[in-house]
Amino acid sequence: MNTPRGEVEVCPAKPNRPAEGLIRFTMCAIRNPVSEDCAMPYQTTLSIAAPRRGTYNITDKVSHAVTASGVQTGVAHIFVQHTSCSLTITENADPDVRRDLETVLSRVAPDGDPAYRHDTEGPDDMAAHARTMLTDVALTVPVGNGRLLLGTWQGIYLFEHRTSPQQRRIVVTVLGA
Repeated sequence: MNTPRGEVEVCPAKPNRPAEGLIRFTMCAIRNPVSEDCAMPYQTTLSIAAPRRGTYNITDKVSHAVTASGVQTGVAHIFVQHTSCSLTITENADPDVRRDLETVLSRVAPDGDPAYRHDTEGPDDMAAHARTMLTDVALTVPVGNGRLLLGTWQGIYLFEHRTSPQQRRIVVTVLGA
């Protein structure tokens, strides 16, 4: 099929076969699957209780979403819907690594800095926003053989930057075939 740009579009799962009826390559998995080999995306929202500032391992919850998706090869996109917490992939064996990361962030963005103007929700409010800006609100992890392709010592963590209890929403979208 010729697209408006005159290119032949293909299904990512079958790169040698044109994806008939598609306007764009990126639409195969999202809008109009060609066959069962071009799966629809899977999306779920995790709700995570963070009782205080710190890191919370969510690897098992994200892995469960990947398994539920049925995707064998693709990517998992993980996105936190907040501005005062973040996501990170880091060491999952030694908790001192995560404590040290908190120490680094507390030096870069300390609570209660008198230069901060935004302190509506307390002395940790602006520091939490700054820490989020310095880290990530989204991650992308490859999926292979139906599982996350993390390294041996890697884990996916919610990094809570507020000192008070929070309920966080994390959207996991799995794309692939």
